[in-house]
Amino acid sequence: MREKTQQRRRADPEKYLAIAARSRLKKLLADYGLTPEAYEAIIKACAICGAAPKKLCFDHDHETGAFRGLLCHPCNTALGLFKDDIGTMGAAIEYLKRRKG
Repeated sequence: MREKTQQRRRADPEKYLAIAARSRLKKLLADYGLTPEAYEAIIKACAICGAAPKKLCFDHDHETGAFRGLLCHPCNTALGLFKDDIGTMGAAIEYLKRRKG
């Protein structure tokens, strides 16, 4: 049975990637308590910068696990690099204001 499944996957890899993506999305929605309708309402753009990439990241509070929103990869990475520390992020904003050309 396993060999047949592998043959089907090799024959049509895009189909199996799509199935995996839907399964992953379904799990993420369940994990964060989102309905498909709520997800569709917020999937349009990054909650921080407004970019509309093909794929958005599920952002969550690392202490509580609570869902915060959908972010583009750069914005999600930036929050992670700042360790969600509002003070450090504010200091970075002030630095940019002082150094603005």
